Parts: sequence; C-alpha cells; structure tokens
Amino acid sequence: VIAIGCGLSAGLDWSEQIIPPILNIDKTMIIDAGALDFLKIGETAFSSSKIITPHEGEAARILNINANCIRNDRIKAVKNLADTFNLSVLLKGCGSLIYTDSKLHLSPYGHNILATAGSGDLLTGIIGGLAAQLNSIEHASLCALLLQGLAAENYVKKYGHYGFTASMLLDEVILIMNNISVSYTHLTLP
Repeated sequence: VIAIGCGLSAGLDWSEQIIPPILNIDKTMIIDAGALDFLKIGETAFSSSKIITPHEGEAARILNINANCIRNDRIKAVKNLADTFNLSVLLKGCGSLIYTDSKLHLSPYGHNILATAGSGDLLTGIIGGLAAQLNSIEHASLCALLLQGLAAENYVKKYGHYGFTASMLLDEVILIMNNISVSYTHLTLP
C-alpha cells in the first residue's frame, strides 16, 4: 500500500521527480494533498485500487472548476472525480463522502476541528494502515473515516476544541479501535 502526497506540493523539485512515477505504480494507493495536483483530466486514469482524498478546494483544482461548484453539489463532484480518474473518492469536509464501486457513503460523524492542518494527513495514514490489513481500499476508507469522525467527537467532548492539533487525535483513534467494535455500515446511504 502506498500513501502519497502529505507534505508534498507541485512545483518542488523533489515532488516533481518522485510523484509522477509513483502514481503509475500498480498498487493500492491513497493519493492526498500535494500528489492531487499531479492528476490531469484526460491524462490520468488508474487500473488498480486507488482512492483520492481531496477537500473541496483540492477537488475544484483537480476538476478545474470553482470551489462553489463542489460545495453546491458534493455528490456530483465525487462521482465526477471517480469517473474521470477511474478510482474511489473520499471528499473531506462537513458530511464527508466516499464514492467507491458505484456506492455513495456519507459520514454522519466528525467535528469542525478536523479542518485543522494535518487532520487529512492522519486520515490518509489510517486508510493506508487499514488497507494493508484489510486488503480493501473501500473497507479501509469507510473504517478510517468512521474512526476519525468518532475520535473528533470524543476529543471535543473531553477537551473542547481550542488548542487542538491533528496529532492529538491519534490517541482517541487508538482508544476507539481498542474499545469499540467498529461497524462502517452506518456510512451507507439508502
């Protein structure tokens, strides 16, 4: 499993050299952050199990449209991204969506603390770790989104939302994993 993009950005020499060849590797992959800028409409299509994890601004950049278009129809955006690049999509934000294998999932969990820098990187890492164990990008993504959302809610109940950094969420994720039997069926839309 490859997780790529966290801490990287287009325009940096190292990113320009490493990201394009990695994107062409036929492995399960989570594509986030800086690696998203290397997806090109009409030029990039995938054949293996891959997921992109953009927030609304990144999704708009990838599709070369205004971010308001994404906000106004998030469902259309995830389907458009999935069809354009032949992969699964996790659109982060209030009411995060996952579109994979022609199924749409909506997360009812989370908190606005997840808009903090690094929260998406943590999610990418959780998806990567679970995908390696579960051998399914769909199940890993659903489980990771559920874990992160519940962890954010639990964190805010315990500590409040001021002074939060993304790394503080990891302990809550671990507590949930060790104490709750996680079922991601709560994320499936009828």
